[in-house]
Amino acid sequence: MYQFINGFTCSSAEDGGTVIIQLRQKLPDISGDGDIQGIKAEQIASIIMEMDVALELGKALCAAKDGFEPEDDPMEEEDKGPRS
Repeated sequence: MYQFINGFTCSSAEDGGTVIIQLRQKLPDISGDGDIQGIKAEQIASIIMEMDVALELGKALCAAKDGFEPEDDPMEEEDKGPRS
């Protein structure tokens, strides 16, 4: 099932070895009488990944923005297991 997000937070461990990304959805905070109180952010998912995987994710997101070239499609690569 797909989840819509329109916000995120990102942080790294002190040693720089891992990255934590929290995916969030920002939506109106509506009171019981229907008034909008402000905006709230609900956490949709949290992921922790090794820094090299995070860098590859960043490259893939940039490639998606610019339009994937067939040889750049990350879904075409064979999963080689954990990176070291």
